[in-house]
Parts: sequence; structure tokens; C-alpha cells
Amino acid sequence: MTKQAVAGIVRYFEDDLDLVLIGLKDNESNGTLSGKWHLPGETLEQGESDKQALKRGMKKEAGIDIMLIGSEEPFATHTTPDGVRVNWYCCYSKSPEIVSDSDVSRVMWVPRKEALDYCSFEAVALMHLKVRDYLFRV
Repeated sequence: MTKQAVAGIVRYFEDDLDLVLIGLKDNESNGTLSGKWHLPGETLEQGESDKQALKRGMKKEAGIDIMLIGSEEPFATHTTPDGVRVNWYCCYSKSPEIVSDSDVSRVMWVPRKEALDYCSFEAVALMHLKVRDYLFRV
């Protein structure tokens, strides 16, 4: 069975600011993103929906409650080089208050158009092209 994961473009709007959540994966965590800045995501647990996994992951990694933007269908879907199917969702947080936890040592809000500059090369390479375009467009 293919391993499945979800990832979120989590946004927060404040005045004229359009911010995106990024996280720094712990150095001790396993995988390509260990010690790297990335857009947060979560592996699905047995019987869990994408929406449930995404909400659980954002609560666990950043201490926030999220809501999906628009459709409950994935914004983009792809399979990583190591065989993980990732469904990407656009969501937002009602609160700017974030607290890192789990396997993420730091989280922060960055301007949407600068998110790719903060994320590691490895994290950007793992993003679906639609996600990169979404972050960069005006």
C-alpha cells in the first residue's frame, strides 16, 4: 500500500499581510527534511481522512486550528521520489499565535511571496509545481 501524506499551504491574513506558515524539522527526525525549513504536513494514520490528518498535524506541529480554503478536494497531488503520495491543501489560521512542537523545532509566519526563499532546496524540490506557483504569484 502506498504511504499517504497531506501538506498545507497555511495562510494568515493581517491588514495588508498575506503570511504562510513554515516549520523547521528537528535535526533528529528522519528523512530528507531533517534540519530543513518546509511547509508543514502529516502522514495519514489508519482510517484517517486527509482533512483529519491535516488538522491533527497543524495542531501538533504549530499549535493552530485550521480551516480549508475553498474546496475540500486537494489543491494538488503528486508522488514523491520515495513513493509517498502527497495531497496539498490551501488552508488558513484564524490566529497568528503559533507554538512549535512534535518533530518541528521552530515555526514562523513569512510573507507568502518569500516562502520559497525560506524553504530549503530539498523542501521546494518536493513541492508540486502548482504549490510553487501558488506561493510565488501576486
